[in-house]
Order: sequence, then C-alpha cells, then structure tokens
Amino acid sequence: MRRRWFAATLLLSTGLLAAGSCTRIYTGNNSGPTGPTTLVTPTPTPTPTPTPVTSQVEFRVLGASLAGGSQVIVRHTDAVNGTTLYTGGVPYFASMKVPDPTVFLYIEASAIGQTSTSTLQVQIYVDGRLFRDGFSQGFALNAEASGTYRR
Repeated sequence: MRRRWFAATLLLSTGLLAAGSCTRIYTGNNSGPTGPTTLVTPTPTPTPTPTPVTSQVEFRVLGASLAGGSQVIVRHTDAVNGTTLYTGGVPYFASMKVPDPTVFLYIEASAIGQTSTSTLQVQIYVDGRLFRDGFSQGFALNAEASGTYRR
C-alpha cells in the first residue's frame, strides 16, 4: 500500500512540475500571450579576407672617385627574375615588393677606383630601414651585402 501511495504521489508531482514549466510570452502592448517562439539564428559576420603583407626591398649602390669612364657592375637578387645584372654608372637604385615572409637578399658591385681613397658602397633597405650594407675602398673596388630577411 505504501508503494502505491508513493508511486501515485510521484506521478502527480511530476505532472504538476511539467505543467508549471510552461512559458507564456507577452508583448509590450499587453494584448496577451503570443504563439510559440521560434529560434532566430543570427547571420554570421563574414570574416574579412586578410590583405597580403608585402615588404618593400630597395637595393642601392653609391660610389665616389671612380675611374673616368669606369662602369660599375651590379648583381642583385630579384623576386621576379632571380638575379639581375646591371652595368652603368652610380648611384644605382632598384626596388621591388616581396610577398614572402622569408627571403634571401643579395647585392654585389664592382668597379675600378681612380685613387686609393675611391669608395664603393652597397646597401639593402627593407621597408625603409637599413638591413645590410657593404663597403670597399681603394683601386680595385668590390662590395657586397647579403642576408635572409624574416618578417
């Protein structure tokens, strides 16, 4: 008898709890309950496409007191063409955009000096800052600079 009474009490209390858990939704105009609610899934915010980051690389060659009519031979790496060769006067400037986060950069220049105080200088700039440079002084001038740039 006690088991039946316990089972009946349990069923009755479960039904009352279930009945008490109904939800009514009222709008701001107090017109009474509205229909069942629907879940509104928010539209996801589109993820912006990251813009590719590039580095501006500049090669510079400067010289002073070079032999008259002497030409400077310049070799440097190029992200598009590989190695670039230039023969001409100084100053020499070349620039390129490099999309890679790691890149090996190299520049070399050679010329003949007019005096023992003749100079030849090569420089590599990355994003406006000096990355590497090389210097030579005398009659036989050969300057080079190289390094791996990591963003």
